[in-house]
Amino acid sequence: MVHRPASNMHPMTTKKKLIRAAALLLFGAGLGAGLLALVGRPLRLPVRAKPCRECASPTGTPERESDDGHEKLGPSKPGDWRHRFHEPAQDFADYRATLVNWKCAHRTTFYIQPIGDSATRYRTVLERMRLYAIAFFGVPAKVLEPIPMLEETLDAKRGQYDADLLINRLARRCPEDALVYIGITEKDLFVPGLNFVFGVGERHLRSGVYSLMR
Repeated sequence: MVHRPASNMHPMTTKKKLIRAAALLLFGAGLGAGLLALVGRPLRLPVRAKPCRECASPTGTPERESDDGHEKLGPSKPGDWRHRFHEPAQDFADYRATLVNWKCAHRTTFYIQPIGDSATRYRTVLERMRLYAIAFFGVPAKVLEPIPMLEETLDAKRGQYDADLLINRLARRCPEDALVYIGITEKDLFVPGLNFVFGVGERHLRSGVYSLMR
C-alpha cells in the first residue's frame, strides 16, 4: 500500500535528504513486484487499463524467502504511520493474490514522466530514480521528455493538484510497453480527505504520480 503521510510531517530541507527521500518513498514502500500499489480506497477513474491480449498471466510468483537477516517491526510509537492508522496485516498469500500488473514480453519498461518544470529543476533526482528503478525492478527504465502540467487537475481553492484526477489524465498517455508509468511533478498534491500526499499509484492502470514539493 502507498502510505499517505500525516499532515504534521516536516518537509525535507537539504538536497541530499530530498534525493534520498524521493527514491525511497517512490520505490521502496509498496511498489514491489513491478507495479504501483493501489491506495486504500477506490479512485475516481473512468478509464481502465487493457490487459495484454497476447500474454497469459503468470500462474504463480516466487515462493516466500526466509526472514533471516531481516528485523521485524516492533510495536508502533506516537508519530508512526501504524500508530495513527490501524490497518490489517498482509501475509504472503494475500500479497500474491493481489498482484495485478505483470511483466510480459510486451510490458517491459519503467517510464518516468517529468511534468512541468521538474525535468530541469530535478534533473539529478530523476536520473537517480531511473537508476534505482533499474536496480530494484530489474527492468529497463527511461526518463521521457517533459509534458506541461495538466492544469485542469488544479483545485484553485486549495492551491493544490488533485492526484487522482492527475493519474486519470496520465493513464491515457501510458505507453503500450509500460510496466509502470509514473509522473513526477514539483507541484503540491492532495486527495480528498488528506491535507497532502507525496504520491498515489493505481496499479490497474499501471500509472501513478509523485510530487517532489515536500
